[in-house]
Amino acid sequence: MDADSLNKDHKQAELSQDELLRKVDNINKELKEFVSIVLHDLKGPLRGIKALANWILSDCAAGCRDPLISPSETGNCIQLSVWHYISTKQSRY
Repeated sequence: MDADSLNKDHKQAELSQDELLRKVDNINKELKEFVSIVLHDLKGPLRGIKALANWILSDCAAGCRDPLISPSETGNCIQLSVWHYISTKQSRY
């Protein structure tokens, strides 16, 4: 290989690298936009989940009122309360 051929190959490699870097930059910008949109869209539902969790915790604060569940299983009480709430909502539709 002569010097001209090596310079041409080197120049082509630099152009390819520049193109790939532009593509990566564009993908990163799109990813940042996507993450921003997702985080914005999740704020409302996450507030709702937090409100529901607080509601369930306040209901279970003194121990579960369900006689089938002992107060020592408060974590299970929360899970069962959520399951009951979801089941009740689904049965209405």
